[in-house]
Amino acid sequence: MQPIRREDILDLNTYGARRNEIRKEVMAEKNRRRLQVGDHIMLLFETWKTLWYQVQEMLRAESITEEEGIAHEMETYNELLPGPREISATMLIEYEDVDLRNKRLRELAGLKDHVWLELGGDRIKAQFDQRQMEDERISSVQFIRFDLGETTPEAWRKLGAQGRVRVVIDHPAMEVATPVPKAVAEALAEDLEASA
Repeated sequence: MQPIRREDILDLNTYGARRNEIRKEVMAEKNRRRLQVGDHIMLLFETWKTLWYQVQEMLRAESITEEEGIAHEMETYNELLPGPREISATMLIEYEDVDLRNKRLRELAGLKDHVWLELGGDRIKAQFDQRQMEDERISSVQFIRFDLGETTPEAWRKLGAQGRVRVVIDHPAMEVATPVPKAVAEALAEDLEASA
């Protein structure tokens, strides 16, 4: 995927005027790429449009208009774009109760070694952003990517249509395996084709 460029960024007034229309469009894209893994993990598979939206929302929320601030937000979110034959996701670890969430985030330390994407009979280990790792606990928001290697969009699409794509977590404090629904697999196949 091409990086988000400065010319792609709308000024705050233009974005504000179009925000409701843009939000509706982006939420539809996010819904096509959202996967609930067990009861407490949500994966949002990222694409150019979802990350561009996050840049625009950060600029709006923080009233950032200086070029240095805009460049910083673009750099931050461009790092999350999947490369060729990659998929990337924002992982949200969700517990409503604050005390329980803090307890579980400590129990889930080491999660980076226990998240997998299964493609047919093959397992691909998630690559976590090491800047978010701590020894004692993990952050409730993680950025992960899966390197699909030689898997082509066609092979991905076929496995997705057969229901043979799963996200697996095998951490001692959380064991869950969730099939990737065909609609989500198809959206990701489109992304893989676009970035090939």
